[in-house]
Amino acid sequence: MKGIAVIGANYGDEGKGLMTDFLCNREKEAGKRVSVVRHNGGAQAGHTVVAPDGFRHVFHHFGSGTLQGIPTILAKDFILNPILFRKEYEELEAAGYTPEVFVDARCRITTPWDMVYNQAQEEARSSAVMGGERHGSCGVGINATVDRNEVIPFTRGACCLSSLERISGHYKNKMFPAGVPSETENSRFFMSPGLEEVGHAFSSDLYFLIKHTSVMDYPLCQHPNADSFAFIFEGAQGLGLDEYMGVYPHVTRSNTGLRNIVDFCREHKVDLNEIIYVTRSYLTRHGNGPLKGAPYSEEAYFEDKTNVPNPWQGTLRQSAMDEEAYFSMAERVAWDTQSVGGIGSTPISLAITHNDQLTSEYWEYSLIPVKYESFGETREDVKETEDA
Repeated sequence: MKGIAVIGANYGDEGKGLMTDFLCNREKEAGKRVSVVRHNGGAQAGHTVVAPDGFRHVFHHFGSGTLQGIPTILAKDFILNPILFRKEYEELEAAGYTPEVFVDARCRITTPWDMVYNQAQEEARSSAVMGGERHGSCGVGINATVDRNEVIPFTRGACCLSSLERISGHYKNKMFPAGVPSETENSRFFMSPGLEEVGHAFSSDLYFLIKHTSVMDYPLCQHPNADSFAFIFEGAQGLGLDEYMGVYPHVTRSNTGLRNIVDFCREHKVDLNEIIYVTRSYLTRHGNGPLKGAPYSEEAYFEDKTNVPNPWQGTLRQSAMDEEAYFSMAERVAWDTQSVGGIGSTPISLAITHNDQLTSEYWEYSLIPVKYESFGETREDVKETEDA
C-alpha cells in the first residue's frame, strides 16, 4: 500500500487542500484505489478546493478529494465535531456530492460544552487582567476536547449519551466554581431548559454523524485489495503550529507533521513513499503568535477568499518569505523528520503554491527540492517538475 504525506511547512493555509486534490487525481489516473486520511486536528481546518468546473468548497471535516468521489478516513487522532460534520455534509449533499467517510472508533468527539468553554477562555484572555492577548484559537473546542477526554472519554466507539450530563457538569464547575451560573449567553448551556435543548440538538447531530460514517475496525492491510490502495495523508494546520514545534501558547493541540502519519503506516502496514511539505510563495498566519518574514505594506496584501476575519482569530496576516523565514521553515522540516527517527530513503520535497500571486527566484536556492508549483486555484494549475 502506497502512502503520500502532505504537510504544511509553516502556520497553516499553505495550500494543502489543493495539493491533496492534485495527488488524488494523479493516483486515481494511475489506477490506484485512493483514500484521503485526515490524521490530526479537526473541524478547525479550512482546506480550499476549486474544481476544474469552478465549484469551490472549503473542507473542514472531509478529505480534499471528496469532489472526485474519493473516500475520507478519519484516523484515531482526528477530533470529530458532530455539529460541524452535519453542517458540511449537508452543504456538500446539496451541491451534488455525497461524502464517503470511514472513522476510527478511537476518534474523540467535541461537544457543545467543549466549544463554549474554549470560546469563554479566549474571551477571558482578551481582558486586561489576562494580558489582553488571545492564543489564536479557532473557537471550536479542540484543546478543550483533548483535555476533557482524559477525564470523561467521549469517542466514536463509546459515545454514550449519559456522558453528556457529566460533561456539562464538568464545565459548569470549571466556568462557575462559585455555584450558580451568571446571567451570560454561555450560562444557558448549563441551566434548564437550556441544557435539555442543547443536549437534544446535539444528540440529533451525533446520530447524523453515526448514521453517515462507517467504523474502521480492522487493519487495512487485511483488505483483499490492499495492494491497489494509495493513501494521501492530508495534514491540518502546519509545523509552525505543532504542539511541540510551535511557540507556546500560540499552538494547536495536535501533531501537525509526521508522527501521526507514521503511527498510521505502522498500524496498517502502509509504505510511506513520498513526503511533501507545502508552503505558499509568501507567509501567512491566521491568529496570534510570531510571524517570520518581512512585513508587507497594506498595498501588497493578497486577497484570501477562505480566511475571512472571525471573532476568534481576527484577520489573516501576511509577510514576505525572507532568509530567516526560509531557514526557520527548513529547521522545522528537519526537526519533523528526525522526530520519527528519520525517514530512510523516503524522498521529501517542497510544493510551492500561489505562484500566480507572487513568484521569486529565492526558491531556486532551496535546500529542499522543489517538486511541485501551483499557478492557480485548481489541480490543473499544479505543475510537477521533472528534475526534482
